[in-house]
Amino acid sequence: MKWSSKSFLLSGIILLLWQFQLYPKMDMKKESLELLIRFCDTILWEQITTENDSNYGAIREPLSINLCPVGGEAIYPLTVAYQSTRMKKYGLAALRLMNWVIRNQNHDGTWSPQAELSVNPTSQQILMLALSYPILKEILPNKSRQVFLQALLKGGQVLSKTTQKTFSELPTSWLAETVAAFAVIYEVLKMEQISETFLKPLKSSTLQLMPHILGRINKDGLVVEKISAGKKVTGIDVAMNLENTIPNLKLAAQIFPEAGWEPILRKVLASHLYFILPDGSIDNSWGMYANFRSANGYFNTPGCQRTFSMFSDFDSRFETAAVRNFNNLQQSIQNDLVPFGLIHKNISLASPKLFPTIKKAINLAMTIQFGTSAIEQNSLLPVDIVGWYKYFPHTGIVLVRSKSYIATISSMTYLNPAMNEQNESNFQLSGGGIVTNLWSEEVGLLQTATPTRYERSTTYFPKTSFSPLPLSSRIEYYQNGAYFTNLYEFTSQINIKNENQALVQVVSTGILKNQKQEKGGVAYQLLHSFHDDYFEKEYTLHYLDDNCQINLIEPFILAGETKISQSNSKSIAIKNPRAIWQISLMNSDKIAIQPGKEQNRYQWPVSGLKAFPVTIEIPAKRKGTKYVIKYRIEKLPPSNLQLADFSLE
Repeated sequence: MKWSSKSFLLSGIILLLWQFQLYPKMDMKKESLELLIRFCDTILWEQITTENDSNYGAIREPLSINLCPVGGEAIYPLTVAYQSTRMKKYGLAALRLMNWVIRNQNHDGTWSPQAELSVNPTSQQILMLALSYPILKEILPNKSRQVFLQALLKGGQVLSKTTQKTFSELPTSWLAETVAAFAVIYEVLKMEQISETFLKPLKSSTLQLMPHILGRINKDGLVVEKISAGKKVTGIDVAMNLENTIPNLKLAAQIFPEAGWEPILRKVLASHLYFILPDGSIDNSWGMYANFRSANGYFNTPGCQRTFSMFSDFDSRFETAAVRNFNNLQQSIQNDLVPFGLIHKNISLASPKLFPTIKKAINLAMTIQFGTSAIEQNSLLPVDIVGWYKYFPHTGIVLVRSKSYIATISSMTYLNPAMNEQNESNFQLSGGGIVTNLWSEEVGLLQTATPTRYERSTTYFPKTSFSPLPLSSRIEYYQNGAYFTNLYEFTSQINIKNENQALVQVVSTGILKNQKQEKGGVAYQLLHSFHDDYFEKEYTLHYLDDNCQINLIEPFILAGETKISQSNSKSIAIKNPRAIWQISLMNSDKIAIQPGKEQNRYQWPVSGLKAFPVTIEIPAKRKGTKYVIKYRIEKLPPSNLQLADFSLE
């Protein structure tokens, strides 16, 4: 981490004042239980309780006859609700669901996915069953116990066979879930005094697989989710790591403490702590699964409150992160369901789905069972301290924390080698050295990044009557029906500079490309200069072809009372009662800013975000031309600006 000398004193004052703030201790388990009960009551409402129904005990989606694809996993939160309250309705619901889950286990020990969303159903389901068994055991008849244990054995055996053959090809999050399943099944069977013949393979699989997973931690301390052919480029998703991979590895580390994995996981978690924003959400704008949610984390994983709570004894900053993430979860709830997004909850364009709620209920249940009770938030997170930047050179990420904002610049070079025109979901992250996340102290999320195209990766991605445009800031042009942009530039390079009294300068270079990775007719250098209350973008465009009419697009998130206004052709204000931001052209030529071009297409249902686009059109230049354009995005002091509104709101 590099500090700005002029901001060092200010950060010291903030740190000193923070120490004198008295935050009451939070009973994390109690708070989590209260929210878990709300979620479990919602789940109960959707359980099939007609005994002659072939799916008796299963969980439906709200307002639908379709089964929830992760409904079987609800057995664990229902079980913890029963253990914590001793209320029979939760115990009976867990037993009904248990019977349905076991009836639907295949002869080979696997579970078939209820929808393509459940890409790894066997390890997910077996882990939830294994965590539930020690609690449900007391109300299970002896015969049902044997059936339950047999299901665990079969599931563990098939997972062992599968991972031994294909572990190098599997995503790290799948492997972490599998390792956790091995470890918890081992603990359950050992408790039941099952023969060593069955225990030994489970322990062996855990001890053999875990080092391979830990070997996927890069030199920046971040867990690599996917490794492409030849290990030349890697894909990372910080939300998946925080919400799934790290807590599952923690489960295995607790069961086998002699292996010495826990200190490694603590260091890894500390590296990921930089991506927790002040409101407790996760900056996942640059992750390889950003198609599932670019802000506030990943909607199909449990959440990271459990993660920080499980580690809170080792670092007081983890306590602060756990509290803030829990508060962020509470703010997202709508009618006792977790929606697709936090800021614009009503943008989903589809009926509500239960699976995000079940996943978050799992988070709460694990917090209750494995987390810390009394938690304080008297330690600062990295983003609470101002005046620094941090470069993750082995990932291609730069974080900047100024006095007024947090910015993330991404040049992560992950390109799925299996990508083709029919399968792009893991390819569509935003590249090119852009600012993928801009967070303001007063307003919150100002800018973010989404995949370049809205792909319905699963049927749970709502259909739209329009084709959403990316919420990412970008440079683009169309030629002969082809689309070229820096968002498709996955080989761009980042360099760090410290000049002109800036906190930091980040230089990205590349060439505009299409989705097939074919080079276009414009190369570029993008210089970001970050200061306390503003940052500047300077594009140097090199025209390699004629007839390339360039658009620079800066979408701004419309949250709460945010309004977009324009006073002249060179500037546009983003007005909020708490702060005013402005984008201003610094060129003296006739180039102008256009507000709201195709504004109705800047809505993303799954992220739950909508934005207002600001467009700068640059007329076509002759081949060989070099053109420089510069503009500033800054926070203005409060004033009575009389501007004409062009707002979506």
